[in-house]
Amino acid sequence: MVTKRYNKPVIVRVTEEELVDLRSRAKTNKLSLSRYLVEAGLAKNKVLTPEEREREERAIYHLRKIGVNLNQIAKAMNKKESISEKKLLEVIEEQKKAIVTLREVKEQNSKT
Repeated sequence: MVTKRYNKPVIVRVTEEELVDLRSRAKTNKLSLSRYLVEAGLAKNKVLTPEEREREERAIYHLRKIGVNLNQIAKAMNKKESISEKKLLEVIEEQKKAIVTLREVKEQNSKT
């Protein structure tokens, strides 16, 4: 994994009250003030909480697993190999998990 280098400074002027509020929000989101400001500024909706980020990462993980399983099934079918019922049921279960997780993420993001 390549580490990003954040070497471009940005000066932001805020009041004392705004600074206190921003620091509090950054701390709540377990981010540095700099990282919070960048994520908040670039976010489409809002900065995700650690729990929301974890849910998104879990959904992505499940989607990747589904993709791997589907690729294995497609490869086997292209070779005219038989596909076990067990393997198909595993893929269906993974799809269900991913759908549940994606719904949770969607519902959480739509509440804000």
